[in-house]
Amino acid sequence: MLRNAIVWLDARAEEESTRIAKNFSPELLYKTTGLPEMSPIWPAPKILWLKKNEPDVFNHTSKFLIVKDYLIWKLTGKFSTEPTESSSTFYLKLKEKDWWDEMLDFIGIKRDKLPIIFPSYEVVGNVSSQVKSQFGLCTNTKVVAGSMDQMAAALGAGNVEPGIITESTGTALGVVATVDTPVYDPKRRVPCAAHCVPDRFVLYPYAETSGIVLKWFRDTFPSLSDRKEDYGQLLQLASRVSPGAEGLLALPHFTGTACPDFNPQARGAFVGISFKHQRTHFVRALVEAVAFMLRENIDLLKGLSIPVRKVRSLGGAAKSDVWLKIKADVLNVPVEVPECSEAASLGAAVLAGVGAKVFSGINQAVKEVVKVKKSFYPEPDNVAIYQKIYQDYLSLYQKL
Repeated sequence: MLRNAIVWLDARAEEESTRIAKNFSPELLYKTTGLPEMSPIWPAPKILWLKKNEPDVFNHTSKFLIVKDYLIWKLTGKFSTEPTESSSTFYLKLKEKDWWDEMLDFIGIKRDKLPIIFPSYEVVGNVSSQVKSQFGLCTNTKVVAGSMDQMAAALGAGNVEPGIITESTGTALGVVATVDTPVYDPKRRVPCAAHCVPDRFVLYPYAETSGIVLKWFRDTFPSLSDRKEDYGQLLQLASRVSPGAEGLLALPHFTGTACPDFNPQARGAFVGISFKHQRTHFVRALVEAVAFMLRENIDLLKGLSIPVRKVRSLGGAAKSDVWLKIKADVLNVPVEVPECSEAASLGAAVLAGVGAKVFSGINQAVKEVVKVKKSFYPEPDNVAIYQKIYQDYLSLYQKL
């Protein structure tokens, strides 16, 4: 290594991002890479930044790698990548799953500066003798190319064909829809990327704040002086309040919005507060607000003709029956919870199993290892209540 890694959230390449955006039309960038917006967080402008600001590092670099691919090189001594992670570089052609020469020319690198692209389930190589002695692994241990976490989680939850949607409500919100071919939003509101499943792609709308709003509320307005409530206790408070939180409505956009409306200036709000509202109502309003935000992104997918038969919930919020039931009522589709709570790890294990020939293919592996633990179905009365409140939620966002 010639320098410390530049993490993906690092926004130092603002000027370089602007340069790229001026030289390539938004439509060309989106249709080629699947990424709706040029941003300094992507590797392409970061490489351009290195070329200008650290020319010695740039000129002496033999390979530009994403973190996962660097770790695989350390394990095997081989340079590799795969389409799910490389979809976020801005120099991968999405349909062809190949490097985009026009972008490489602009940022000043050749193909030999990038690793070979493997399918996510393919073996890159065995662990090296050095790794064997360091970690006590057998040199026959195989290392597969792997996947981005959201796509691996989709695989681990059985989201491998159109109709099943996975959503992860954790600190942020991530939604994944599997599609057979790349789907492009005419308004460029949602990214499209390669799936870790062969011949599949994903749409993955997201929001920057989600379950973290509950942490904010718990820490800012504690009920216990000696210790913090766990989230299970907090969510039980929400169950004591009827749908709609007796007129209290929240917006969960504490750090801006992403999909379907990119607005970094948007902020959170509580509206409709009265003397009857207690701590329980505020918790309920926040939980419902996150469910409404999820519906916004599900509706975005439906507007692009993506079928939504069921939703499988992942992340910390999937531990709460209260929240899952609210989501089913707000979305008006069944919400399921996989038996394995660590879906991304299971998805990675499936890829490893296919690569090591433990399974004949991904479909066989999914049938054998992916099970549904719980299902929640919408109640018509609650669906009707939430339909009106959801419209109020959308209207409130537009007004604020």
